[in-house]
Amino acid sequence: MSAEVLLSVRGRVAVVTLNRPQVRNALSGEALKLLYERLDEAFGAPDVRAVVLTGAGPAFCAGDDLREAAGLDENAFAGTVESWQRITEVMLRSPVPVIAAINGPAIGGGLEITLACDVRVASSAAFFACPEVSLGLTATNGASVLLPALIGMGRASEMLIGGRRHDADWALSAGLVSAVVAPNALEPHAMELAELIASHSPAAVRLTRDLLRSPSAPALREALEQEANACVTAFRSSDSERWPITSNRTR
Repeated sequence: MSAEVLLSVRGRVAVVTLNRPQVRNALSGEALKLLYERLDEAFGAPDVRAVVLTGAGPAFCAGDDLREAAGLDENAFAGTVESWQRITEVMLRSPVPVIAAINGPAIGGGLEITLACDVRVASSAAFFACPEVSLGLTATNGASVLLPALIGMGRASEMLIGGRRHDADWALSAGLVSAVVAPNALEPHAMELAELIASHSPAAVRLTRDLLRSPSAPALREALEQEANACVTAFRSSDSERWPITSNRTR
C-alpha cells in the first residue's frame, strides 16, 4: 500500500488518511488515483459501517499539487479534473456514511471533497477557502450545488467568488461543519461519531442518507459536467504566471 494514502480498519470504522504532509496533503494525479482506490476498498469492506477521511500532519488537504499541475496541457488538466470528480462520485455512491475529520487547512479541492461527506467536523486549527478564482480557475467537484445546499447561496457565492479564507468558528456558524473541537480531540470525536453511526441499523442509515441526498441528485449530475467544462475553459484562458507554484498552495 502506498504511503501517500493510508487505510486502516478499526472494528466497524475505516480511516482513510491523506499522507503527503510535506505539501499539506495536496494531491497529485497518482495520489488522487490512490485515494479513489482506498475509498473504494473501504466502502467494499464487509464489516465497515462508517468511514473517517482525514489528513496527516497539520493540514487536511490543500487541493491540487500545483507543482505537477503547472506542467499539464489542457487535455491532462481535464483528466485531473475528472480524477477529482471521481472522488466526489465514489463518496456520494458510498454504501456507508463518510465523516470528514478536518484537522487543518481545507483548500480548493480539499474543501470540495468534504462536501460529498455526510458529516464534517473540524479542529479549531482548521480553515477553509475556495481560492480557484484567484488562480484563474473555477471550483468543481459538485461545489456549485453542494456548497449552497450546506451554507446557503449568499455565503457560497462569497466563498466561491471572493476566495476569502474562513476560520473554523465561521464554518460552524455557517453550517459548513457540525462541530469544532480542540486539535487533540478531533480524532476521538470523529471516531466516537463514526462508532455511534456504525452501531445503528445499516439499512435505516442507508435509507435515511438516500432521503437526504435524493433532491439534489439530478442537479449534481448536471453540475459536475458543467463544472468540468468551466474549469477547463478557465484553465485554457488563465495566465499561468499567476499560479504560485513554489508555495504548494493549490486551487
